[in-house]
Amino acid sequence: MRIIRKRPAISRGFRPKGFAPTHRWGKAKGKSIFSDAIDYPIAVLTQSEMEYNSREMMAYCKRHGFDISPHGKTNMSPTLIDMQLVDGVWGISATSNWQMRTFYSMGVPRVILTNEVVNPTIIKWISKTLNRDKNFDLLMYVDSVAGVKLLNDVLAPLKPSRPLTVLIEMGIKGGRAGARTKVAALEVAKAVAASDHLVLRGISGFEGVALAPEGKTVLDGVDAFLDLMVETVKEIDALGAFAKTPEIVLTAGGSNFFDRVIAKFSPVSLSKPVRKVLRSGCYLTHDDGFGSPDARVKDPSVDLPHFHSAIDLWGEVLSIPEPTRAIVGLGKRDASFDISMPVPKLIRRKGSHTFEPANGMSTHTMNDQHLYLNLAEGASVALGDLISFGIAHPCTTFDKWRNMVVVDENYTIIDIIDTYF
Repeated sequence: MRIIRKRPAISRGFRPKGFAPTHRWGKAKGKSIFSDAIDYPIAVLTQSEMEYNSREMMAYCKRHGFDISPHGKTNMSPTLIDMQLVDGVWGISATSNWQMRTFYSMGVPRVILTNEVVNPTIIKWISKTLNRDKNFDLLMYVDSVAGVKLLNDVLAPLKPSRPLTVLIEMGIKGGRAGARTKVAALEVAKAVAASDHLVLRGISGFEGVALAPEGKTVLDGVDAFLDLMVETVKEIDALGAFAKTPEIVLTAGGSNFFDRVIAKFSPVSLSKPVRKVLRSGCYLTHDDGFGSPDARVKDPSVDLPHFHSAIDLWGEVLSIPEPTRAIVGLGKRDASFDISMPVPKLIRRKGSHTFEPANGMSTHTMNDQHLYLNLAEGASVALGDLISFGIAHPCTTFDKWRNMVVVDENYTIIDIIDTYF
């Protein structure tokens, strides 16, 4: 058995996925994604559409008196997170200790860590970082009296000069973490209020995993959970458990039901100012699936942001083994498939400089590197044709790419972003 004792050097001819070996990939700016600088498949972000989506979401939040702390796990890109910070988001949300530390290293000034922290090493790192960096604001979750005790036991010997600020996480029966009942959350609130090392700053939840109650709809389940959050924060406030914080944070709102969060949280008034925070992460690029309320709510009188898809993948037709089936060089290693298969949008015929709608085409399935394209009657492709695909979950497309190109409306590359997954 051979043991590699030294990491082998990467060949000088190596280029990141999406870039041709004949060009220095860093010099691809200013070139078209249809030039010889590109090797397919390639993931493409449209700058103007991302800017439009960001404006839409920020204006929507402002109209309703909400802030937004979007999930940075969607893209894990310093460039895109910086765009969101410049546009005025309140903070960035993380879902793991590593994501939180990555965002801190990116210079993000405020992070909501939407998980409980039970690792003593990480708790110590958080405490020492907060003591050292007075400008870093971290909100983290607790959902049990046992969790409060764990934090206190680790923090007590450290004698921190700055307490950890926590949100009580509310959860859904059968779902993820979080206190399941109002009674359980009140017990956690009392435990936090009695701690010398913790400050209770608000409550949080995620409505996106709600199930339909018997005989009702998923939307009924979402509303019931949000109602529980509102009732709970009011009772915690009545206990005086928010005495150590100048404002109370009330936060929920994934990408699919943030309109219901707006509806349920807007009327809430407490003994202190209430900061109402959405955490939707997919709005910046949106998708071609159902990743926002505007795919669900058809009433034009309802105030909603209307996003544009800003993320596409382009792949080449590699084979046409059957009259109704083509194989495209794009697969599960390149595109999300956890919600639905990629959607064919445009076709650029080999040798052409124009685009056609990908009519009569649909994705049957994907393997790791191959997409099985169905061709209806009248639809045809040729070897080397390029097809663009929309996706239905930005999070699980971004994590397949270490680099992605940003283009203008003419598909000219204006930036190349890095991702840190």
